[in-house]
Amino acid sequence: MADAPRFDLPTIEAESAEFWAGMREGKLLLRRCGDCGALHYYPRPFCPECWSEDVSWQPACGKATLYTHST
Repeated sequence: MADAPRFDLPTIEAESAEFWAGMREGKLLLRRCGDCGALHYYPRPFCPECWSEDVSWQPACGKATLYTHST
């Protein structure tokens, strides 16, 4: 049997550590902006909609549809 493909694991940085901790528990955590209310993914320390740095983690509610994914 051939060896399974090998993939590099992501680098866990300070701004994404909580996201990856949630993934280990089977939870998808998103960032929510405290100023404009936008949810966003991928994890970053600011809101891509209004550039506010007032962002916090929120569990996804499970009502979205994922159409594509890239790494």
